[in-house]
Amino acid sequence: MSIKGMSCQQGTLYMRMISLLVLLLGFPGVTCSCDLPDPLKGGSTCENYTDSCLYVPEGEAVYIASDTVGDPDVNQTIQFTWRREKGNTSISSSEEERIHHHGPALLFLPIYLNDSDLYIARFDMAGKCYILYVPVKVLAARDPEGEYTPLNFSDSNPKITCPEIVKDRCKAEKGVFSWDRNSTLMAGEAGEDLQLLGVTKADSALYTCRCTWRHMEHMAYNTTASRNLFVEDKGFFSNIQIIHPTTQELMVHPGYPLSIKCKALIGTNVCSKCQAECQGTWEKNNHSLNSIAGYSQNFSCNMEEPSKKSFITSTLIIDKVQESDLKASFRCRAKSPPDVKYHYLTLKRAESLTSMLVALMCVSAVFLLATTAIKYFAVDLVLFSRRFLPCTKARNDGLQYDVYVVYQSEKVMEEILSRFLFQALLQVLEQKCGFRVFIHGRDAIPGEDRLRQVEERVMLSRRLMVVLTPGSEVNETLGSSPSGPPSEAVDWQIGLHHALLQEMRVILVQLGDMGPQGYTHLSPTLQHLVRKSAPLCWREDSPGASHWNSRFWKRVRYAMPSAVAKPSSSVV
Repeated sequence: MSIKGMSCQQGTLYMRMISLLVLLLGFPGVTCSCDLPDPLKGGSTCENYTDSCLYVPEGEAVYIASDTVGDPDVNQTIQFTWRREKGNTSISSSEEERIHHHGPALLFLPIYLNDSDLYIARFDMAGKCYILYVPVKVLAARDPEGEYTPLNFSDSNPKITCPEIVKDRCKAEKGVFSWDRNSTLMAGEAGEDLQLLGVTKADSALYTCRCTWRHMEHMAYNTTASRNLFVEDKGFFSNIQIIHPTTQELMVHPGYPLSIKCKALIGTNVCSKCQAECQGTWEKNNHSLNSIAGYSQNFSCNMEEPSKKSFITSTLIIDKVQESDLKASFRCRAKSPPDVKYHYLTLKRAESLTSMLVALMCVSAVFLLATTAIKYFAVDLVLFSRRFLPCTKARNDGLQYDVYVVYQSEKVMEEILSRFLFQALLQVLEQKCGFRVFIHGRDAIPGEDRLRQVEERVMLSRRLMVVLTPGSEVNETLGSSPSGPPSEAVDWQIGLHHALLQEMRVILVQLGDMGPQGYTHLSPTLQHLVRKSAPLCWREDSPGASHWNSRFWKRVRYAMPSAVAKPSSSVV
């Protein structure tokens, strides 16, 4: 807006109206949008002003005015009209009304919650009209939205200043100042500033500046402004402790960028006073790196919650690590008012990523090959070690046999079964390896009670070998064979009974192919043993079927005891 052509008095009035806008912007609150009334949108030829909402607490005396109120010449020259948007209600100039105006000044004596609205002032000057929009929002008592910006102090004697909007109104109306602390009157405090002495955290509270004033000799009114005071813990410096780096050497890759952080503990709650008094810098060969191309530094002070420990951090950024950096000595310098500490660091060339990757792959390959070899040759390694370990010698543990063999006779497999039991088995386990084998029918004592003899021999054996044939058919009672001779049924019953009760290790040997039915025709007892340990398959026509060092017999020997049974004179 141009003031060219205005009288001196009119120009002064315009500047005072701008002051009114500034006064409104000084009120606490946040920016809000206001919808203009329809008659004034777009089509009006007046110049419009509107801005922040005016937030005021309920029950306060509110005085909205520029400094033109006290100028009688202006009041006589310019005609002001005020109205309220709600109901398009005109506002009277009668001082008998709770809401009235004195020219450019709008008064609420006092203001209530239902007074929240958009208030509109109009005046004409130099042949042009002006409209001022004043959004007013009334807040409930002690609504935090109406509080001023909180104050944070760590000083022992902080000063709280009454906000200008209350201070100026109080001086203009010759009012009286008073102060509240958490809504309680502070006795003896009647100045525009509140000076606190020797504060502690207990003095953190909501402080309210109140001005009590009279308008035209009417009743007293209050205008207040509140803000929270937070008293921070008093800080103190301590001897510096450099937390990082923790070593004096750092592995780096030349040609790549590098960031090195130096972090030091300097005290408790001192960051607010540390910006000017503390330093964290990096040096190279005792020379500052400031303004050196290729190097930059960042400095910060941070406080840890809730301990309030204060740390300074200086980060050195090297754009590209050079060969000269590997030959230099870097130094971190941490400084506080009472102390200074140094940490020296040298850069070392790190191993190439390629060579490290190749080494890792070689180690992995060796480990994989070793694992595979151990798994594949585990049986051979165990059998080889038994030749030299003391435990492979005969031991006297009260057991007389290394293995008790149970089998079933059937016409189809009789010859093959006989060749396995009395040729291959005895040739390898007894003659070559020295194990003591008990086979009923070959080793039974004539005339002795069979049931007692079988039970005793099984209990004196370390292993139970069960020979399965393709035509094996067993019932549910302890795996007994209904088709075989009664003596074999006794062997099956007692052998499997003791294997289950005494947790005797069972060696399952399968002669030939079991056929399409697999092991489903076996009793639950034998199926349980098959699930625990897969049977070893012996094929008469395979190479090395009777050779003690074949794959089959190695697995049988592996399942046998590591120490052969010691003969007893009581065994006939």
